[in-house]
Amino acid sequence: MSLVSYVKTNWVSKITALSPTNLNKIEEGVDNVTTEVITHEADFIRQPGYGVTTGGTTAYLITLSPVPSALVDGMGISAKINATNTGAATINPNGLGAKTIKNPDGTDMIAGDLQAGGIYSLKYNSTTTNFILVGKGGGPNKAGSNTVFTVSTVDQAITKGYYPGNLIDGKVKGEANLTAGNIKSGVVIGAVTGNLLSLPTTVTAGYNTFYVASGGEVYDGAGEIKNDVIVTIGGTYRTQFDMRSGSAGYGCWGQIYVNGVARGTSQYTTLATDTTYTQDITVNAGDHIQLRGQAAAMKSSVCENFKLMINELIGYTVISG
Repeated sequence: MSLVSYVKTNWVSKITALSPTNLNKIEEGVDNVTTEVITHEADFIRQPGYGVTTGGTTAYLITLSPVPSALVDGMGISAKINATNTGAATINPNGLGAKTIKNPDGTDMIAGDLQAGGIYSLKYNSTTTNFILVGKGGGPNKAGSNTVFTVSTVDQAITKGYYPGNLIDGKVKGEANLTAGNIKSGVVIGAVTGNLLSLPTTVTAGYNTFYVASGGEVYDGAGEIKNDVIVTIGGTYRTQFDMRSGSAGYGCWGQIYVNGVARGTSQYTTLATDTTYTQDITVNAGDHIQLRGQAAAMKSSVCENFKLMINELIGYTVISG
């Protein structure tokens, strides 16, 4: 229908008389324009109808004006969402029937796809009888699939798609054992630098040395921890260290501590050459086995070659030394 469906009168001042016929033509033209405007307003294919939804978080209602008579292919809706969706969602325009809202790839909405206060464009697909969310990527939607990526020795590509950023829908799995004490000394894994010293590859009869540290000097009457190791298995350990005075004739002391408390025998020497001391102690898993040295006032002593031995290979973490 054209906006003006009659032959326009060529009005010329004081020549063309105003008659009922001409007035009828004017009224008909106004009616035609009004009809065209009403028809255009109701054309939800050429332009979407707008409204604010009501209802729950998965079943939305919307009222459009003018009222659509039916759901037709290509019909558009601009919907301002009243509440964030919590899963697959439907929308029901003017009571014409609840229709599922789909992604362009045909998948359902997942929690958080429709945010409260957001305005979304929807188009009706009469073939699939649902509304399509316009403007969203058509790639696979991984959110809601509980996707877990396990740390490995190689890079892993994350499948393209949409993730809302929470631990339920997708995550890189954490590894509780990814600690410095479980990683070889000097090796970096996942930004964690290891401090675990190499264990022997073979076990012989009797006590096997699994930890050796150089130790160091102690000065001017001070007593200090020179080595500190956490053992992860309880049992009886054989401790061994060498000690000498920095100045012959001046005393020095060395002793094994457990968790900061003296446990072994306090060893004493004035010799300037190394003397080796050995003692067995029983500890629990998680205990600190420590070597503490002390020198005479104004003098120095050396506690070195600290060793821990046991009848089997064990786990341990070096704290210092």
